[in-house]
Amino acid sequence: MPRKSIEAWSHDLVCRAGGIPLFTSAIRSPVPSAVVLIGLMGSGKSTVGRRLARRLGLPFDDNDAILLRRSGRTARDIEQTEGFDALHRAEADALLEALEGPAVIAAAAGAVLEPEVAHALRGHTIVYLRADPDALAERLLQDDGYRPFGGRDPDDVLREQFHARDDAYRSLASLVVDATAPVDDLVERINAAVAP
Repeated sequence: MPRKSIEAWSHDLVCRAGGIPLFTSAIRSPVPSAVVLIGLMGSGKSTVGRRLARRLGLPFDDNDAILLRRSGRTARDIEQTEGFDALHRAEADALLEALEGPAVIAAAAGAVLEPEVAHALRGHTIVYLRADPDALAERLLQDDGYRPFGGRDPDDVLREQFHARDDAYRSLASLVVDATAPVDDLVERINAAVAP
């Protein structure tokens, strides 16, 4: 009876039976999926994401940082010069790049609403950091210059976005948490839900 050996080559599994390599793409080694934090501006995605990534031993990717690295521009700059449609497309492309490997990802608020991104999120753990827009507006009293408000009052923008996006975020989410809870509590709750 011929001796068999199994070797992993790239993403295919190679089985040698009698010296003849047999390839199969159907059998793959498990790759950890991403944990994607979604929610409105100010919900704490970056703060919670950094701590959660350390806890899970995964890299942390921030959608805004990827956007800045890719384009050399902030979300606000893109919104002001090219409009919200261009901003959402650029944010979606940055998020799709982040989804290529295992990581904790702080997603841009509008990026997950793009159909291509919503499809790509399947199979990943999606955590919605949900908070009342008034609580988020309190967090954003000091404008950091990066957030795209379109020259409007942040309170109005957040209320409008909450009412327009809450159902969509809930439908994408594997887990919904109260974003007004202390950061350490949020990290513990999410870790308990996603850790192997």
